Amino acid sequence: MIAIQIITRLYPGEDDDLLEWYAAQGDHYGARTHAIKQALRRGIGLTESGGEQTPAALDLGAMRDIVEAAVVTAMSRYDVTTNIGDDREAEETEHLLDDLGKALILEE
Repeated sequence: MIAIQIITRLYPGEDDDLLEWYAAQGDHYGARTHAIKQALRRGIGLTESGGEQTPAALDLGAMRDIVEAAVVTAMSRYDVTTNIGDDREAEETEHLLDDLGKALILEE
């Protein structure tokens, strides 16, 4: 088997996120090399054993779209009326819906 050496440079100000990640990998022998190999495998969708990984997690924007669509679908099943007889009750309902939206991270 032939070993291949990969040399790359990380520059402060340009690669600060990678420099921070690299520094956090520990300093015992082989830890950083192992971490880089794992990161490369994740990047191309492989596991350490060579099998394919499960799909990557959705980003926050995609998750927000899915949750918003699910809430709209669920709410459409109910007959929601805007004719609430009590102003206090209407205000309480509005606060509950606002809190639900914040809890679901629906606001930008």
